[in-house]
Amino acid sequence: MRASGILAALLALAGIACLAAAAAQGSLHVGLFLIAPFVYASGGWAFLGMMLLVAAAIAATLGGFSRVERASVAQGGLVLVGPIPIVWGSAGVRRWMLALGAAMLALWVLAAFALR
Repeated sequence: MRASGILAALLALAGIACLAAAAAQGSLHVGLFLIAPFVYASGGWAFLGMMLLVAAAIAATLGGFSRVERASVAQGGLVLVGPIPIVWGSAGVRRWMLALGAAMLALWVLAAFALR
C-alpha cells in the first residue's frame, strides 16, 4: 500500500474515532428525512471527526493521481442518492460496488434507528 493510502486510512480511522466520541457524549445525531438519512452534530469532537474524514477523502484522491503506470484495470463507481445506490463499471467491480452500497444503506438505516 502506498504512503498516501496509509495516510488516508489513518485519517479515516481517526475521524471515525472522533465521531464515536461525539456520539458517546450525545452531540452527534442521526436523522431520516423522507428516505434520506442525515447526520448533524455540535461540539469539537464532531467537527474534528468531520474534518478528518474530509482530509482522508482528499488524501485518498490526491494519492491516486500520482500513479504513472499504465495497466489494464477494472473501474467502477458508487453514488448514493439518498439511500438508493447507483452503481456503474465493469462486471467484477459492479458486484463489489453494489455490495458496498447495500452495506452502507444498511448501516445508515441501523444508525438512524439506533441513535433516535
